[in-house]
Amino acid sequence: YFNGELYLLGGWIYGTTSNEVWKTRDLHEWTFVGHAPWPARHGAAWLVHEGRMFVIGGDLLDEVWSSADGVNWSLEAARAPFGPRYTPNAASVGGFIVVYAGQHWDPVEWCVYEPACRPVGIRDVWRSRDGRSWERLLDTPWDGRGLIHGSLVHRGEIYLVGGGLKAPPPNERYAETWSEFADVWSSRDGRRWTYRGTMDHPRTHFSVVATPEGCFLSDGSVGTQVNLSNELFFAANCVDFAPVAVPAEMPVRHASSLAAFNGSIVILGGPGGAGTSVWQYFP
Repeated sequence: YFNGELYLLGGWIYGTTSNEVWKTRDLHEWTFVGHAPWPARHGAAWLVHEGRMFVIGGDLLDEVWSSADGVNWSLEAARAPFGPRYTPNAASVGGFIVVYAGQHWDPVEWCVYEPACRPVGIRDVWRSRDGRSWERLLDTPWDGRGLIHGSLVHRGEIYLVGGGLKAPPPNERYAETWSEFADVWSSRDGRRWTYRGTMDHPRTHFSVVATPEGCFLSDGSVGTQVNLSNELFFAANCVDFAPVAVPAEMPVRHASSLAAFNGSIVILGGPGGAGTSVWQYFP
């Protein structure tokens, strides 16, 4: 959400990644802004910081791009020191961009058809005021994980909720769930993390968004990558998530876009039959 408009950046389109930029003021009429100069990607960190939109990492990339209008983009870091990450998280807090979480794979990047492929959860946390100069903060007390879309900043505090890892089984192309986490952690600066409890609904490739009233968590893969969900959860304290009723006909999906928009929660896209449908929930 940026300057009164909702932006959709990049993503996965029927098996290929995208660098398209779209925007809307009403969720009904969407304007194609154009193709961004950054390489196509999905599973990136997207955020607004100090009046600019940022695109960070994704698909094992380590670039940082920013824009004040969605049209003109600046490459802030061609090889950021936090390294290649798939599904990193990034939050704007205390005047800094804080990059945390994500995963990669050993012994090679995507491990396609590699019988020894293992997912590696990333634990180091970095911060930057402008996306150009980065400072390493620490290795976190929580186990490295990714597969979380979006980040949660509520009342000046970052919340990390669950997440997991995935890797392709031997001789398979598509990745399967390797682990799911249910722990919840929070931090005001990315440097000091506090364990807050556990969630009752672990999953991977789910989406999150924070509002002044609390935090929302949507859809995801439960147990296995193909077991998709259309569930929606809310926690006023961003820890104790409880189900929110959704229409039975709302498609199951994972890796969706979840946004706060003009007093509502918007769910759009995501593999699993959701197509181009846009759903809006008014708390």
